[in-house]
Amino acid sequence: MTKPVQLTAHQTHPVRFLSLTAQNDLVYGYDGEIWKLAHDAKEPQRVEVHISQGSLLGGTFFAKMNEEVSEIAANQDGSEIAVIARGEVFVVDAASGRTRRITNTPQHERNVSFRPDGKAVLYASERDGRYDVYETTIDAPDATSFQTPGALKETRLTNTQTDITEPAYSPDGQRIAYLEDRTSLVVMDLATKKTVTAMPKGLSYSYTDGDLPFVWSPDGRWLAATIGSAITSFNIALVDASGQKPPVNVTRSGFTSVGPQFSADGKVLLYLSMRDGLQTADSQGAELDVYATFLTQSAYDAVARSSDRIAAPSAEPKKTDAKPEEKKAAPAWEPELDDLSARTVRLTPFSSALQFFKLTPDGKSLVFASAGAATGFVGYKISLGKPGLDAAVHQSAARRGRRRHRWQWRERLFPRRGRHRKGEPAHRSRRHPSLHRRGRLRLAGRDALVLRARLAHDPAEVLPQGHGRRGLGAV
Repeated sequence: MTKPVQLTAHQTHPVRFLSLTAQNDLVYGYDGEIWKLAHDAKEPQRVEVHISQGSLLGGTFFAKMNEEVSEIAANQDGSEIAVIARGEVFVVDAASGRTRRITNTPQHERNVSFRPDGKAVLYASERDGRYDVYETTIDAPDATSFQTPGALKETRLTNTQTDITEPAYSPDGQRIAYLEDRTSLVVMDLATKKTVTAMPKGLSYSYTDGDLPFVWSPDGRWLAATIGSAITSFNIALVDASGQKPPVNVTRSGFTSVGPQFSADGKVLLYLSMRDGLQTADSQGAELDVYATFLTQSAYDAVARSSDRIAAPSAEPKKTDAKPEEKKAAPAWEPELDDLSARTVRLTPFSSALQFFKLTPDGKSLVFASAGAATGFVGYKISLGKPGLDAAVHQSAARRGRRRHRWQWRERLFPRRGRHRKGEPAHRSRRHPSLHRRGRLRLAGRDALVLRARLAHDPAEVLPQGHGRRGLGAV
């Protein structure tokens, strides 16, 4: 047996990616560089790599960025859109398409979002070898938008020895929350720059960008955060933004739960769950459902069917002839954490490839959109607490193959458990009934942009073959 012979003697780092040429020369990688050991040489030589200039144009030139957008975020009224393209931040006027560049750095920016008043954008940037949070504000007193001519001011908000990612403004714009070192959730007061750790290390770990989303509650007192990791499973936790109370795991289903959202009053926590949908062979969820956890009993009683209630709603106190007392400010409500599982319900009547979901501001209806090879991109509206399903936006399969299609909504009634109820027409069965009425669904501001962006991101994923992006104006 031939005794092995050591051919290289590099220090510190290992040799990688070894290959042999037709001339019996060894080529390999070491410390990020390419090295070559010729067959008749005793010492390896570093291979010089020369990269030619990408463009022979000097000075400023225009480049098309449309196909290189990696992130999109809209302001509150949808009038402006912030995008990340080629690692830079841009703000686009939604009506005219006029674009203003916000950053111009060799480093990569990401996780962009608007301040609630629309006069600042927040993002993470990889400078000094790590990610930190930066804010660019409009530095002109009379400016109403980023398209108004005037100076911009960038401020570095964090300066740590670890990565800070996923920054997000509180609803009042006075605080931000972010992930620190991919594990803990931290809240910063922008006025004082003081921080509190709302969710400590140990509950989650981010393996890929954006895999631990979180959202603020409308009153800014709570955060709904994704906990767990990609190699275990994800759950949703209710996190006290002040850091005074420990996080509470709300889902605890054993199945992955993602995409937390709060209702307009903050008393209902919505999320996507894989517990009921079809599963793939590698145990990854193929279909999703929208679930809701009602954080108070009164919020649950307001929409629950009488047959679904575990306990009857408390009766209102009788009115008396006593003189009314002076009105006092309503005390801040607190989540009722006991028996959360009894107030957790599945809202969608069927599992599907969900693309969008939103509870209406009055909390009485759920709008969601899903995609399928046979049905195309379909949106539905469900009235909570009542049997039935209203299809809010529907791309008719009968129009498949035509370039022009309309967006419409249909009413479909699915009684509970598929049984007819006394007094209901016989056609109201679990099978798709005939079309009752048509109309247009009007989504405003940021919600409309989110739905349009999800569809336009990759039409091939959500639309049948032959359909394009036309018809979005009706959404």
